[in-house]
Amino acid sequence: MKPMERRKVSALSSYKDKLEKVRTFGLESKLSETEISSVMEQCMQSLIVKNCSKPKGKSSFAQIYACAIKTILFLKKVLFYVSSILVVILIMYVVLQHKPTQYFIQSKLQDFIYPGMKVLRKISLPIISLFPSLTGFYDESCLVVNPFFRVPDMPCPCEDVRVILNLTGEDIKREQYHSGIPFMIKVKRAEISLQELKALYGNHSSVFDRDASYLTISSPTNQNLKSTPAYLFESEWYSKEQSWNSTHVLWRCNRMEPTRLLRSCFGVPEKEPIYAAGVTIEKVVLMDGPRAPPYHLPTTEGTTVFIQQSMGSRMIVLNPANECKEKCSSVSVELPPKHILWFSWWYWRASSLPSPAASSVSVSYVGSYL
Repeated sequence: MKPMERRKVSALSSYKDKLEKVRTFGLESKLSETEISSVMEQCMQSLIVKNCSKPKGKSSFAQIYACAIKTILFLKKVLFYVSSILVVILIMYVVLQHKPTQYFIQSKLQDFIYPGMKVLRKISLPIISLFPSLTGFYDESCLVVNPFFRVPDMPCPCEDVRVILNLTGEDIKREQYHSGIPFMIKVKRAEISLQELKALYGNHSSVFDRDASYLTISSPTNQNLKSTPAYLFESEWYSKEQSWNSTHVLWRCNRMEPTRLLRSCFGVPEKEPIYAAGVTIEKVVLMDGPRAPPYHLPTTEGTTVFIQQSMGSRMIVLNPANECKEKCSSVSVELPPKHILWFSWWYWRASSLPSPAASSVSVSYVGSYL
């Protein structure tokens, strides 16, 4: 037997003899086997805890070495990321500034655009199947509005505007009524009440639930609460008159079938300004209680905007665009039922305020032309 093994056996034998002596002493002290085992187990546990709590000694050199290794690895990662960013910036600079390189890349990439988009579409199919609500972004003309958008040196033909003209009976296609002049006209339209909107939804709920299934409700207790037309028109909340007093509802439709149904209900403007081009698909229905707080009208797809007041009345304030604030003044008008207000988004930003004389719910229909 080797000396090391002999010492281990000797130590174990000595340890065993000592345990037997402890057990014998316990029996002589009239302790039971269970009590003796419990005492010995507690002693062993205390020894284990004591040994584990002892700090494992590490030399200062080992600690410094480990810290240095970690620092070097971290610096390597930082250097890699910084180098990658610099390389990407350099490539972008070369592509944007060096015309021959730019033309070369453009000529070579033309043949890969369609196949690349096709591959991207196939890659996105599993994601769309997991999150079908993402398909709603497909119909959005703008996902994020740029708040810093400015047109440098933009002419402002609104500088002489002091009031919003009522051009009912006038030829609005005359050149003197240019895009800088907001105006309103009276139209031959039946008033569209909340009950008629409810009936329209009830008759075509499958279309609206599929293609225009969300609306926004703002009230003193809930701001910009995302809800559904079913909740609005079929819940008890809808039938309570006091619920509408300070409530604002925005229902936006940007798909063909629901906007066609809205058009059949609200109609189409019989005349549009001379500067209006093709009509856009997007339509917005605004429902406001008599004391609904002020709000900014949503940004439309087209720049020639119309607001058709179908029921009730609202105070519409047109503020000059940022480019024209120094030259143009704000104007306002109380828009009564069966009237359409026309203005150009290039020069005006619209806000809706409660009318002092309003006593019923207001229903407004908003659309735009290019």
